[in-house]
Amino acid sequence: PTPGRHPQAVEAPDAHVADSASLAPGVVIGPRCRVGEEVVLHPGVVLYEDVWVGQGCELHGNVVVHSHSRLGRNCVVQANAVIGGEGFGFVPAGGGWRKMPQTGHVVLEEEVEVGCCSTVDRPAVGETRLGAGTKIDNLVQIGHGVVTGQGCAFAAQVGIAGGAVVGRGVILAGQVGVTNRVRIGDGVVASSKAGVHANVGPGEVVSGFPVIPNRLWLRASALFARLPELSRSLKRLQRQVERSRQP
Repeated sequence: PTPGRHPQAVEAPDAHVADSASLAPGVVIGPRCRVGEEVVLHPGVVLYEDVWVGQGCELHGNVVVHSHSRLGRNCVVQANAVIGGEGFGFVPAGGGWRKMPQTGHVVLEEEVEVGCCSTVDRPAVGETRLGAGTKIDNLVQIGHGVVTGQGCAFAAQVGIAGGAVVGRGVILAGQVGVTNRVRIGDGVVASSKAGVHANVGPGEVVSGFPVIPNRLWLRASALFARLPELSRSLKRLQRQVERSRQP
């Protein structure tokens, strides 16, 4: 896109937007935002107050970036993703639920990519941080206070609950679920639909729900289809043993 501001783009008076940035129709930039060189904001992008968008970032249509979020250089956020929305923070109160203020912020380090309709939530305190070079597919949920290392890859419909810590180069295949506050070591691979309910050590390859080592899961899966046959064989053996014990 050609650098410049479309007449239908709206900027707060105290926002700072680089001259080489490209602002499409319907872009809204809030107070005290900083938009770096060669940034491209497609139609409908909304930056709340105090957002920083680093050089070379590209935010596609209808992306929303909430207050105090920080995007490093060359990040790409696909259409309809939300960065820095409120974390899911409620506590029981009087038979109902009380919302806990979510005053933290989100940091995307350089060259992070976030897919369509994915969400990266801010925490009550502190930050949610995605390490440099991390790639997130469509429809991924990153909970409040999650921290990842560099170079991770999360496929579609991955969900990571609040406070989880994910190491470098971790690969989570489609629909993997990670419970809150667990720690996943560097280089871990979790296969599709795995449920990570406890800490996983560096370099492990895990599968299943809850997760077990992948090789064990493969053997167990092969046996699963044979369970009816094995059950019949066991019953036959039991009958034979019972007959052998008769006088």
